Amino acid sequence: NGHALSRVMTGERLLSQADNEQSKQTGQEYIDSILQNASPQELYTISYSFGHGLRLTKNPEKARYWAKAAADKGSVNGTYYLGELYWNAKEVPEALKCFEKAAEMGLTAAELQTGRIYLYGAEGVAKNPAKAVYWMKKAAPIASNEDLLTLVGLELSGPRAVKNHEDAQKYLDMYIARAKPEELEENAEKYWNGVGVRKNFDIGGALALAAVQKGNKANVCSYAMKLATPNWFGGDPVTAYAILNDCVLQKGASEEEVKAFEALEKRMSAEDLRKAQNLNGEDAIEAIKIRRVYLTSK
Repeated sequence: NGHALSRVMTGERLLSQADNEQSKQTGQEYIDSILQNASPQELYTISYSFGHGLRLTKNPEKARYWAKAAADKGSVNGTYYLGELYWNAKEVPEALKCFEKAAEMGLTAAELQTGRIYLYGAEGVAKNPAKAVYWMKKAAPIASNEDLLTLVGLELSGPRAVKNHEDAQKYLDMYIARAKPEELEENAEKYWNGVGVRKNFDIGGALALAAVQKGNKANVCSYAMKLATPNWFGGDPVTAYAILNDCVLQKGASEEEVKAFEALEKRMSAEDLRKAQNLNGEDAIEAIKIRRVYLTSK
């Protein structure tokens, strides 16, 4: 009745009868008819079945053959799957061609995969930050939190060709909306101290503030120490002093907090010190809870 996968299954069985020429001929006719008449989606389904051993014997070579047939007929899923098969075979440049073609056809998963390959590079493929940012921005709705933060970092402090502070803020906001307070604090420390990533006070400070705003009360003092940093444009010595003043009075205050408070007090102007000493610590904390999370000194 023309069911494509059934015809392939039957054709494969007939072709396996090596001692029966008539069966082999009929089997090949079934296969040829599918190649000519099946829809792109049917061809992709056949490829996927070969690739995963679903009702057909698992066979990577046949999976690639049918995926190419699907791609040649315009199947976006077939094109992407052909890229996966090339990738698994470590034929990276061919895989990238397929991924990028599927990305150009609008497949979000392909946009993300293409962006990642251009971001990190791979055997036979050079890094290309501009293309990485282009494709990762398109795939942002399904990107992982790590992908979004990487995109923020590239647009904030990457090569000149990809810098875009407005977009960096947009994707930072997207990341913050998704992330839990503990994750925000962890990544705040990574970016603030440059642990495994390019050091960036703006990203680190913004994430630390977001962690506090999402209810991570344990890290209010940690954020206040960042506000006290003299070489961060986003710093606020008056607010930092008011909060740290309460932090060092708490039982079990860390030595780091005490040192940060003392150092801040020494470098503050008399006017700022007066303002800070008249600012209630709880009021200062409430103020930072509604502070906008900016990547710059706004």
